[in-house]
Amino acid sequence: MLLTISYTGKDTQNIGFLFHKNPARPQVFELSYGKAFVFYPEVSSRKTTIALLLDIDPVDLARGKEGSAGGGLFDYVNDRPYVSSSFMSVAIARVFGSAVGGRGEAFQTLADAALDLTVTLAMLPCRSETAMLHRVFEPLGYEVSFEAFASDEKFPEWRDSHYVNLTLRGQIRLADLLHHLYVLIPVFDRNKHYWVGKEEVDKLLRHSEEWLKDHPEKNFIARRYLNKSRALANLALARLQAANDETPEEDEDSPPNESEEEKRLSLNRQRLGSVLAAVRACGARSVIDLGCGEGHLRAGRPEAMTSSACALLNRSTRAAEALGAARIGWGECSEPQRETNRMAWIEVSVAHCLFCWGSRCSPQPMRAIMRIIILLTFAQ
Repeated sequence: MLLTISYTGKDTQNIGFLFHKNPARPQVFELSYGKAFVFYPEVSSRKTTIALLLDIDPVDLARGKEGSAGGGLFDYVNDRPYVSSSFMSVAIARVFGSAVGGRGEAFQTLADAALDLTVTLAMLPCRSETAMLHRVFEPLGYEVSFEAFASDEKFPEWRDSHYVNLTLRGQIRLADLLHHLYVLIPVFDRNKHYWVGKEEVDKLLRHSEEWLKDHPEKNFIARRYLNKSRALANLALARLQAANDETPEEDEDSPPNESEEEKRLSLNRQRLGSVLAAVRACGARSVIDLGCGEGHLRAGRPEAMTSSACALLNRSTRAAEALGAARIGWGECSEPQRETNRMAWIEVSVAHCLFCWGSRCSPQPMRAIMRIIILLTFAQ
């Protein structure tokens, strides 16, 4: 399992400072699944190449694995030690951590510059999806080429192999290149060596928030990176879109452009604005926000809310943690407003409340409903 990165230009040996790896000294790193070797096959003022070689023992992978005793030969005879997979992504993050973070210290200018970089990735699983190599990497600014192989020259009916030697070249920051490789290698391999849960969504966004939102194949990338989990892929894309919809901070020295502000206003904020306008127009004294989430409706200009009581109803524990005094703008209210405006947070399923209102089968949702009735009664 071999990855090489070549830098062509002037004083290219300085790229060693970005990796924090001395070109004159090969290094070995112990990983939980094997060893990683870092060395420089070529070092000169015009071109420098760094290599990351993984040595994985399939026996070590199988030892201690639950069910490995009855797994037959597959746990010991497979392609994992020889192909570019999630093992390579983990090694990139651990061995090249400083370069991934874009830290160059005395050579920060070099770390922030777009460099002439060429990457070769040996034995990347592709499974007859070579067209996707162009559709995934070319929008990121790479020139894509690859070498394909026959499965066996003596048996042409077996067709081409599922693996290719991939070569990428482009003018790009080193940190951006490593982020791309970290995410996209597992996209094509489709066989991660560890459990994929919600933590993987955080990893995906951490390594791709700067480029995935505008990528034409973002749905394909998110789904494949998250092991085809539709729920996790939808969660990742929703969070990516939410981050993209955040209004950037205004420059104090430049007046705001009304047309640009209107374009940046998301559909969700437009809906909240319409609801707030309707509440103010009818002069409502009591408001129940069913499924309030993190209290965005209450966060919208609390001083303009004329309601005497506001009941926020949600089942989400995460929303409850996010709903604080600072979040809902309660601290912005004057003292008389705090005495007049009362607020209650009730943690219960809205659907459960409606069901139990008719069937009267469970006391807990009924208690929540009674709290709302009492709150609104005193508000009158």
